[in-house]
Amino acid sequence: MTNKSIIELRDMLSSQNANTRYEACYQLSELKDVTSEAIEALIDATIDTEPSVAQAANRALKILSPLLKDTTFPLEEKLAQKMAQKKGSEIDQLTALEIELKKIIIVTTPSIESRKISEYLNIVTAEVVLGTGFLSELDAGISDLLGARANMFEQKLEKAKNKAIFELRYKAYKLHANAILGVDLDYATISRNMLMVVANGTAVKLEETVN
Repeated sequence: MTNKSIIELRDMLSSQNANTRYEACYQLSELKDVTSEAIEALIDATIDTEPSVAQAANRALKILSPLLKDTTFPLEEKLAQKMAQKKGSEIDQLTALEIELKKIIIVTTPSIESRKISEYLNIVTAEVVLGTGFLSELDAGISDLLGARANMFEQKLEKAKNKAIFELRYKAYKLHANAILGVDLDYATISRNMLMVVANGTAVKLEETVN
């Protein structure tokens, strides 16, 4: 395989078409004379947004790794760096999203004093189910309800409530809302062993304040 064909395969890995990127991984795995350029391209592909491409890149690297035993190419080190980069990027994206979600005002009232509603968008609802066995565990620990077990259940309920509010904010965010009015939290049993936390409200756009 010539250098030109390797360049072509690397270009294929930059394609917007996932099938093209997948095919490039497959063809690179068939290289007989592995090059650092090909390995670098495959390592980049291991964090492809399309899971099938990322899996194909990982398979190709496993096939090619025996050819690297007699070289000084730091395959494991490069892969570790790439995964750390991916993790860091995901954390940055999550942090940025959390910052935006926290900007969304949540109130239980139908309006906010001194803030005019410019647009009513939609009703938003979020449901979080506490896992099977929650209520049975509660019954079993009734004698310790004022002790450590009570704190454990309070923490579970608090976590479920926070998750419901997070999802409520996220749904409002997708509607480009900057506030949720009339927020209500309800708790309901949906079977003998399951508890559901439901949050709902009205997503709206408030007019920007003028300083």
